[in-house]
Amino acid sequence: MELIRGYRRLQGIVFRPEDRRFDGLSAEAAVASARAHACCRMVGRNAGSGTRILIDHLLVGDRPTGYWSQPDTHNAVAAEVAQCRADWGLTIKTVARR
Repeated sequence: MELIRGYRRLQGIVFRPEDRRFDGLSAEAAVASARAHACCRMVGRNAGSGTRILIDHLLVGDRPTGYWSQPDTHNAVAAEVAQCRADWGLTIKTVARR
């Protein structure tokens, strides 16, 4: 196997601006906050994606409501959150800013 350096990107928690459970928190703290609220629904990513690997790392084995939702794109994750079908998810920075 050979490691081929690819592009770098920033990923983080996407949430609605009025949701104070996440505002100003690091990714780890935001996920801990979400795990502390049983009614907090996440939107995941497709199995095998780099984002899904990051989500699994941050969740430390937890499988909260919405974990099995597996959209294929960062835009789809942001749309789920914007349309109030989920409270949070992980996306790349450019999508989250939109």
